[in-house]
Parts: sequence; C-alpha cells; structure tokens
Amino acid sequence: MKYDYPNNLTKEDLKNVFNSKNLLNDNDWQLIKYHYQMPEHRATATQLGKLLNYSKFTAVNLHYARIAKKITEFTGKYPYQGTNGSYRWWSLLSTADEEGTYFP
Repeated sequence: MKYDYPNNLTKEDLKNVFNSKNLLNDNDWQLIKYHYQMPEHRATATQLGKLLNYSKFTAVNLHYARIAKKITEFTGKYPYQGTNGSYRWWSLLSTADEEGTYFP
C-alpha cells in the first residue's frame, strides 16, 4: 500500500527552507542526506537509524517529525492531518510504502 499524503509545500518553500541559515542543524542535515543517498531515496527508519547510530528506529521517526515541525514553523504549511486530528509529520517530506512490517 502506498502512502502519498497531499501537502501544499512548493519547491520554492523547500528551497527557502534549505537555504535558510540555522533552521536545520547538522544532525537534521545528516538524516536528510542519508535518506536522499539511499537507492531510489527509499529507506526505512531502521536503516536510517543504523546509519545514524541510533539504538531504536523510533528515534528516527521523532527526528523526522522534528524536522517537519521546523519546516511547518518556517513556512506556515502543515502536513496531512488524519481523521483523528493527528498530523502525519513524515508526510511533509516523504511518501511511504507498506512492505510487511516496514515502511520504506
């Protein structure tokens, strides 16, 4: 199953985010770079966690959400909001596929 939630971030928004000084820290950039460098830019939180030396994949999920929240604060644009009212923070920067128990 493919998860490709809509958001209204534009290329210009992301350009402004990525060119903004001090919005994203070195750890944020490292996570983004590792994700982008993966084959077809596809990675699970477990794979990224190993590259970042995190002990649990949940740390990657939290880090990803923190990056998305910084982007939302900067742009004023929010990610997809589920029917239960919670935001899908990862959806601001990614799509996902369900492959067994993994979500690359």
